[in-house]
Amino acid sequence: MGAAQRRAAARAGALPAPPGPRVLQLWHLEPLEWRVELVVTELTTNAVRHARTLFTLSMTWDGRRLRVEVSDAHPVPPVSGEHPQPEAAGGRGLLLVEQVADRWGYDPHERGKTIWCDLAP
Repeated sequence: MGAAQRRAAARAGALPAPPGPRVLQLWHLEPLEWRVELVVTELTTNAVRHARTLFTLSMTWDGRRLRVEVSDAHPVPPVSGEHPQPEAAGGRGLLLVEQVADRWGYDPHERGKTIWCDLAP
C-alpha cells in the first residue's frame, strides 16, 4: 500500500490491522499480547502527546525477552506521574508501563530519545 493509499484509507477509517499480533504469533508470544498492546499504546500515545515529533516503534525478540522501543526526536526524558490527581485525565501511562513491564527505561541520543521496555513470557 502506497502513501497516497494509506492516507485515503486513514481518512476512510480502513487502515490494515497493525502487524503486532501477527508478529507475536510468529514468535509464539501470544500470552504477552495484552501487555504488548498496553505498553505500545501508552508509549506511542506519549510520543504523540508530549514529543510531538515523528516516532518509530520497534519490537525485538531475543529468545528470552521482548523489547518494545519507541524513539522520537524530543530530547526531554519521560516523567512518570507518581501521584496523578484522581480527576486528572492523564498522567498514568508510565505507571501502567512500570506495572506490566519487567523493566523499562530510556536512552537519550543525539536525535532525541528511545523509551524501551522488556517483557518476558
